Parts: sequence; C-alpha cells; structure tokens
Amino acid sequence: MVYLKGAVEAVLSKCRYYYVTDSSTPSLDAKTKEIITNRAVESAKKGLRVIAMAYGFAPKDVNAEAKDLIFCGFQAIVDPPRKGVAHAVASLHSAGVQMVMITGDAEPTALAIARELGLKVSPSAGDGKTSSSSCMLGSQVDQLSERELIERVPSITVYARTTPRHKMAIVRAWQMRGAIVAMTGDGVNDSPALKMADIGISMGKSGTDVAKEAADVILVDDDFSSILPAVEEGKSIFYNIQNFLSFQLSTAVAALTLITLSTFFKLANPLNAMQILFINILMDGPPAQALGVDPVDKEIMKRPPRRKDEPVLSQRLLIRVGFSAAMIVLGTLFVYIYEVGDGSLSKRDQTMASSSVYHTLGELMTRHLRHSSS
Repeated sequence: MVYLKGAVEAVLSKCRYYYVTDSSTPSLDAKTKEIITNRAVESAKKGLRVIAMAYGFAPKDVNAEAKDLIFCGFQAIVDPPRKGVAHAVASLHSAGVQMVMITGDAEPTALAIARELGLKVSPSAGDGKTSSSSCMLGSQVDQLSERELIERVPSITVYARTTPRHKMAIVRAWQMRGAIVAMTGDGVNDSPALKMADIGISMGKSGTDVAKEAADVILVDDDFSSILPAVEEGKSIFYNIQNFLSFQLSTAVAALTLITLSTFFKLANPLNAMQILFINILMDGPPAQALGVDPVDKEIMKRPPRRKDEPVLSQRLLIRVGFSAAMIVLGTLFVYIYEVGDGSLSKRDQTMASSSVYHTLGELMTRHLRHSSS
C-alpha cells in the first residue's frame, strides 16, 4: 500500500478516485477537484495549514511513481504565531529591517499569517493562485533568472510553496544586492539557507541538531522576539564605540595640536607634563569609558541600518572629532594668549590654560552624552 500526504494540489494530481466509504470510491472528476480545492482555499485563508491525504496500491515497478490513488480528504491545522512576534516585527520594521516570510504552506495560508504578523502584503485578489503582488510561489522563483530574482526580491514579502533550493536562491539574491541577511529556521530543510545567510538563527527547543549546527545563533527559548533586544544591543555597542573614539580622539588631537602649535610658533608650552598626564589619565580615560558602556537607548531602533562596509571611523565621526578638538584648542589658546599678555608665563597661567581644557572637556562630555541619547 501507498500512503501519501502533502499539498492539496500535489496530492490531487496523483489521485484518480475519492473516498466515500470502504466500498465506494467514485471517480475524481474535474468538478469534484474544484470543490475540494475551493474548500481548501477557504480554510487556508483563515490561516490554517492544510494537508491533504490519499492512499492506494503500490505499483509493481518499485521505481515507478504511484498514481491512480484514492483521495481521502484534507486536514486543516491551527498553527498560530508565538506571542510577541507581531510586536517584534513592528519594531524591526520601524528600525528599517525588511522582514520576509518563506514557507512551504499554500499562498492563502501564508498571506493570512503574514497579515496577522503585520507584514507588508498587498490585498488579495481571491483567486488562490497569484493573489498578491507581494507574494511569490516557489514555482515562480524557478521561472526567474538570477538577475530577475535579484530585481524582484525587494518587492516580495511572502514566499509560499517553497523548497530548500528556493530559500537558498532568495538568500543569495538579497546578498547580491548588498544586504545583510539573517535567516531563521528549525528544520533540516532550513540548514542550507542557515549556512548561507550572514547570520543563521536556529531554534533551541524545536530546532533539529542539523539546523543548530548550521546556524550562527541559537534562540534558547525559541522566542523570535529575542532577536529585537539583540539588534538593539548590537546597534548600541557600535554607537558606543563611536562615542568612545570620538571623545578619546578629540582630547588626544587637541593636546597634540596645542603642543605642536606652541612649538611651531616658538611659544612656551601652555601645559606642563603633569597637567598633560592629568588630562590623559583622569579627564580623558574615565569619561570615555563611561561613554563606551552607555546603556541601550530605545530610540536607537529608529535609526536606519548602517551599510555592511560602513567603517567605525566614518566621515561624520571624523568631523565630530575635528570640531571638538578645534573647540578645545581655540578655547585654551584664547585663555593662554590672554594670560600671557603681560609678556611672561607663570604657573598660574599654565593652570588657567589647563582649567580651560578641563572646562571644555566637561562641555564636550555633556555634548557627547546628549548626542548619544538623541
């Protein structure tokens, strides 16, 4: 005997009869197929996962495909999204992350779940085949060339009736566009795409060993919303590093510029060695360390994603460093020139110059804190 389960359209294509009773298996005509298909689509539009079943006698040739089977019916299964997923999707959308759902379910089921999660999908036309411009079937992916798929992926939110080969093609297309791709999955069929993605994310409880081995990250609690604080922490670390470098480089460049200018113009050094050490150790190190461990700001998720090749020392950061260093140098030189107006440089004059540096550093620290929280 042969027992078969799978997608309704795939099972119906192998059936010649349908089950009424053990002694009654009428022929499966086109009208009956249409009735079965319409009922399956109605269930799928409610977000139910539909699995059709059939049975029959095995062919004598073991290599031959089983045909002329008896269609038994289909089962509609409730598989609701986990709690917190819709909120996580909305937050990731606001952060500029494009969410894409790839599933083996039928298109009506996929679209119903996508709308429940808040994914951006086009209105359904109701024909059950190509009902949404933002949804693509695996068979349609096969018909596209690699270049055509690369052009289409930004407008597609849902992929239905897909295989592992389709998932790999979709991941590759996004990567060819320069995107950083994070792929979630829990089954053996997800492992090739998990391995190919920039960040493979597997489930810890329901995930198979193969998926966990192929993934880079494992969600121990199987909670998709755990990705949200991870993205927040990653963004916060990056911007904290930039704030740390900005403050650290500003003071270093300012001190070096002061000494260079005083040497170049043959002026007395506005800062003595003890004051320079004091600035570097006490007034420079601890504030920069504080900026480096600044807690996560919730508003950081509203910033757009940075490019994959964006350097830590960006042009904007270097401008900040230059501006901050210039303010320190100009403020200190102003006090220095004012104090040495009498023609001599005393210890009091150097103290006033170093005090100007401390005051400017304090203002700079305040400005960096405001910048990091805005």
